[in-house]
Amino acid sequence: MIPESSITADYALASQERDRLILREDFISDDKVPSSRDPSTVLRNHSKLTREDKLALIEHAQEYAWVLVHQRGQASANSKKLLKRFHAKIFLHWSTAQKRNRYPSHIPRLSTGVPVGSLKKTFSNDAAKDATRKCDEPAYLRLFVNENAESIEWTWHNGQGLAFTPEPIEFEPGLTVTQAKINAIHNYDDHERQRVSSYNIQRITCATRRILVKWAAGGSKIPPKVKPEDRDSKIQPLVVASDLAYSMAIEYSQIVKDMNGESYVGTGDPDSN
Repeated sequence: MIPESSITADYALASQERDRLILREDFISDDKVPSSRDPSTVLRNHSKLTREDKLALIEHAQEYAWVLVHQRGQASANSKKLLKRFHAKIFLHWSTAQKRNRYPSHIPRLSTGVPVGSLKKTFSNDAAKDATRKCDEPAYLRLFVNENAESIEWTWHNGQGLAFTPEPIEFEPGLTVTQAKINAIHNYDDHERQRVSSYNIQRITCATRRILVKWAAGGSKIPPKVKPEDRDSKIQPLVVASDLAYSMAIEYSQIVKDMNGESYVGTGDPDSN
């Protein structure tokens, strides 16, 4: 299990990282901004935003940059480039004439298998006559991180999702069970990064657009403010299998160390006292 203190520290560090990704100085030094804007002006790009508008959106811009860099894993860029990408994303095929901006639906977690080899024999499940695993059909390994992020569950299966143990698998040349699990972890993490970051970017984009619709209606004479209901507090955290694997390794290493310190002697009999 990932310690709560570690999660708290990670969030504190993430907050500091957000502040560094996009700098206030880049808003203040921007001289290509209008000094005012009439009410009901349709905003089609960021050039219609005043400096005050852009400064008021700095937290949304920083959140977007953090998701892009630290969740999606894209190479970090300087503050001005990240800010340019944020503005481009907000106004991509959109203007404040579009009043309805719905938050995205939750994107379900998908666990896809990685190929590991093929079955060495045909066998069936007595409980399900149609659940037959055929010789030479492809075999896959899939993992699932449980809801409490306390363990990783592994499933060896065929193309129809029928599960089996690794014993009947003829592994690909050079592939071991350990390497297969490493490949599955990388595959899972790649899918999770894409799923979570896409959802979060959509939420940040939607929240920003809702704010801009309100500001466009009022014009620049009304000071731009981000109200509590306009702040997006539902950014989804990213939990990758690799982090959990490291955490589990440290935890079990400590358990074994403590057991050895107690001069533990295994009996080989799980039912012995």
